[in-house]
Order: sequence, then C-alpha cells, then structure tokens
Amino acid sequence: MFNQHELARMLLERNADANIVSSIGTTALMTAAANGYSALTTMLLEKGGAEIDFAQPATGGTAYHQACEQGCADCVEALVRGGCDIYFRVRRMIIAGIWVAFFQECQQ
Repeated sequence: MFNQHELARMLLERNADANIVSSIGTTALMTAAANGYSALTTMLLEKGGAEIDFAQPATGGTAYHQACEQGCADCVEALVRGGCDIYFRVRRMIIAGIWVAFFQECQQ
C-alpha cells in the first residue's frame, strides 16, 4: 500500500498534472496544505509545478489560506518559501492569510 507522498511522487514522475482542479474547485496543493501534509506540499511545488496562488473559484482562497486556517505552520512555511502571495485577498475580504493564522492562534 502506498502513502500519499509515495503515490504523488510516482504520479509526478509519470508527468501527472499537479494543477488539475477537482469538482469542488480545489487542487492537490490545496488539499495537501489543508490537511497538513508539508512534505507533499513541498513536493508538489518543487517537482510538480503546482500553481502556488491558484484561487478556489467559490471562495477565492488559496493553499496558503487553507494552511493558515488549519494552523499548519510547516505547510505555511513551505508555501511562503515557494513564493506564494501572502497578501492575496480572499474574495471580497481585505484580510491577508497571515491574519487568519493569527486569529486562529488567539482563539485557542
């Protein structure tokens, strides 16, 4: 049985498209970041050519916003090192992703 990281590596080695959008408007990068898979997040950026600032059509959120909302510091760091736009505005909101993480931390 393969884990997500091994399976993604094998698919990327066979030229799988890391930027395919699911029926709910998310990408593999968004899913990895939202679920705290920092190694997979890094691999999708470095080897898969994942579009780092792709915004989900329904919300305008990016992988960075999702990682912030879930409190995954390792994923946030991977995305920032990968060059994501930390000031990317979520649909009609002025709050940058870093503030989402800050507010999440304050509520705990």
